[in-house]
Amino acid sequence: MVSDAEIVRRLREILNEADLDVTTEKSIRMQLEREYNIDLSERKKFIRQEVQTYLNERPAYDDDAGQEEEEPQHEEPHKPTRKRKAAKLTKDGKEPKKRTGGGLMKVCGLSDELAALLGAREMPRTDVVKGIWNYIREHNLQDPANKRIIRCDGPLGHLLGTEVTDMFQLNKLLTCHIKSLPGPNGEMPQPKKPKAEPGAGGSRGAFAQPLPMSPQLIRFLNCGETELPRSEVVKRVWAYIKEHDLQDPSNKRNILCDPPMKEMFGVDNFVGFLMTKLLSPHFIKATPPSHDQPAEDSPGDSGDGGHAY
Repeated sequence: MVSDAEIVRRLREILNEADLDVTTEKSIRMQLEREYNIDLSERKKFIRQEVQTYLNERPAYDDDAGQEEEEPQHEEPHKPTRKRKAAKLTKDGKEPKKRTGGGLMKVCGLSDELAALLGAREMPRTDVVKGIWNYIREHNLQDPANKRIIRCDGPLGHLLGTEVTDMFQLNKLLTCHIKSLPGPNGEMPQPKKPKAEPGAGGSRGAFAQPLPMSPQLIRFLNCGETELPRSEVVKRVWAYIKEHDLQDPSNKRNILCDPPMKEMFGVDNFVGFLMTKLLSPHFIKATPPSHDQPAEDSPGDSGDGGHAY
């Protein structure tokens, strides 16, 4: 059995080298299945969430790269300037539409409410989330006592349909405002097949099942819940890391633990993709009922204190 940590490590390697305009979650899953010779159908949701976590981290990397590229550049006087190639025209004499991104960076259509807030009708889902977070910070909507809590102003509250939410619910609340766009020939994407009813062949994926958490993890997350799916815990710990700026500036894959995280994990620092391994001891496996215990007396059993019928 391939561990979660190993899958996350290899998944991130694939994404680092991939063209996100053509790569899809399905192509990543199929590549992992080929490499490890296993079936990952039950881990679709886990892989999707890890891909989303990776994409949510990208703005930080992109910002760092942008700062490095903003150094003043000196013009080379002897370097000849290239002539811009004339754009090819279509048969009717118009310039062709620019090709939009696909795969994980596929451009989506936005609802009127979301477009009004972000100032655009179309953008990739990852840019939507980034834009909403920029709006939240610009308008100082995070609760000072707990920055995971978002206290919506009028426009954001109207969009999300709530006055208060938390950072883990944003993607879910935005889903109804993001729609797939027609393809090049005007065809609409096929809707996904409805999920099978529970018990109708196949069981719920192990990675989506809520698991009991250790007291240390419950205290660290401070969410009032005693059970969460493993993937949700990983997502929340990453949110904590970003909120408290615990990534090493020289290498953001390295996490520098603050006192609460050090108390939970027992280490001063660790590499990001090992988080799942460090969290494993904090998930309590349910113990099956023992068959060695004596059975309770049935109503028909005779004995001391028994009832006669």
